[in-house]
Amino acid sequence: MKNAIFALLFCFGLFQMACSQNSKTTGKKNEPLAIKPLSQNSFAIVQLFTSQGCSSCPPADELLRKLKDENTARNLFVLSYHVDYWNRLGWKDVFSKEKFTKKQYSYENKFKYGSVYTPQAVVNGAEHTVGSSEREVKNLIKKYQNLENNNSLNITDLKIDGENITFKYKISTSLLNQNLMIAFVKNEQETSVKRGENGGRKLISTNIVLSEISEILDTESKSVSAKIEKNDIKFTDIIFYTQDKNLNISVAKQFSDF
Repeated sequence: MKNAIFALLFCFGLFQMACSQNSKTTGKKNEPLAIKPLSQNSFAIVQLFTSQGCSSCPPADELLRKLKDENTARNLFVLSYHVDYWNRLGWKDVFSKEKFTKKQYSYENKFKYGSVYTPQAVVNGAEHTVGSSEREVKNLIKKYQNLENNNSLNITDLKIDGENITFKYKISTSLLNQNLMIAFVKNEQETSVKRGENGGRKLISTNIVLSEISEILDTESKSVSAKIEKNDIKFTDIIFYTQDKNLNISVAKQFSDF
């Protein structure tokens, strides 16, 4: 983990205390989020890159859980992506996937911060901060929840049939040629970690991304049929979000109770 920490400290002095191997920093406590959307589509989406093998990550996992619980306005979406590069430290994260590590590297290529690290929170695909920094994460959430958003995404006729998903979408012209990302999510799960930096701990993960597929929005309305990646864990929610070529996220929708 030291290599990642060195690169992070070199590029961002403000992260000095947040990502060390024995860090206990969780950020200053703030009041619960109480944001009134400016429009029906104003929103924030937090993508947390985390790992059960990282001792700095449990505070970020707990913060994500807290954010979800505080989301009374229902215009906040949270996603937990478990990366695989800390699996070498003695514990293989049960939710980790190489594709999620690659996803984080795509953000590194955008933000140019020198190296990937955990925990990292990316908000609306546009800005990032240390995932355990409550003040910084909440400030970014408030910033994006208070932006007017005229993009629209409507999902109808959503059906799951075994390993297939079908639905219809209708979008505003502003979203044409963006990627429609479809995240299959487990709302919460506890894991007993046997080894590694978090050995002996029980970790609770929130809105775990089990798999994710994409569809090009090449027309304003369309019927879509796609394969769902096999997974031993059953998903409970599906979160749709659109992402442009610069990875900025324009709109999001969530469906629950599958």
